Amino acid sequence: MQADEIDHRAVIASLSAAERAELTGLTNRHGLLRFALHFGLVLALGMAIAAQVPWWPLLLPVQGILIIFLFTALHEAVHGTAFRSQWLCRLAAAISGFLVFIPALWFRYFHFAHHRHTHDPDNDPELMSPKPETPRQYLRYLSGMPLWWSMAKTIASNALALADEAYVPPKAKPRVRLEARLL
Repeated sequence: MQADEIDHRAVIASLSAAERAELTGLTNRHGLLRFALHFGLVLALGMAIAAQVPWWPLLLPVQGILIIFLFTALHEAVHGTAFRSQWLCRLAAAISGFLVFIPALWFRYFHFAHHRHTHDPDNDPELMSPKPETPRQYLRYLSGMPLWWSMAKTIASNALALADEAYVPPKAKPRVRLEARLL
């Protein structure tokens, strides 16, 4: 390693216990403030778009970015790192998941299976779908349509009790089914 390269382990090791605790500490107040701001921006832009304010089409890409970044809120809430309170994490995950069309409880099992089996092609659910191999396939992938279609199929199969994902434990299947039906 060169002297000008930054090694994250060295940076973390250089922090005092108090500094690490401050950087990794969870609070409801900060999480709620950030979530409310983000959600408020989504609502405000949605109202401006619905009212067709002057130049409203220019707001559509911004709204799309704000909505898709709700996945970040879903991800952190599923990990339990968005708030100190776990019920706030579950609520934020449910709201964010609804808005990005990813059921939060199902995603929790899917994502934790990914963490347990990262890079294992037989067990990592994120590796189960084929990757694009041609420029046309890559453009289709970049459109996001394969993801949305996959989520629609996942929600429908869970709602109809047809899903048989190994990463969803049998005792959780009724709750995953209910979640999909509500979504």
